[in-house]
Amino acid sequence: MSSKKTPASWTAADETALIDFLCDNRASAGDGMSFKLVIWNAATDHLVRFTTKGGRKDASSCKNKWSKMKETHSIITKIKAKSG
Repeated sequence: MSSKKTPASWTAADETALIDFLCDNRASAGDGMSFKLVIWNAATDHLVRFTTKGGRKDASSCKNKWSKMKETHSIITKIKAKSG
C-alpha cells in the first residue's frame, strides 16, 4: 500500500504569508535573500495556519516558491525599466 502525499497548492494568501514570514526573518538571509534550511522549516510551520487548499508545504516547496517569486519579480522589474 502506498501513501500518497497531497501536493501543495499555493494561493495568493499563501504567497503573501510566505513573503511576510520571510520579511520578518530577512536578517537571517544574505544580500541575495537566500535563506538557510532552518528558516524554510520554520516557514512550513508558519504556513500551516494559512493553508486552505492542497497539502502541507514542506521546506522544499517553500524554497522553490520563493525562487519562482524572486524570478518573476526580476522579470517584471526588467520589463518596467524598458517600458519607461
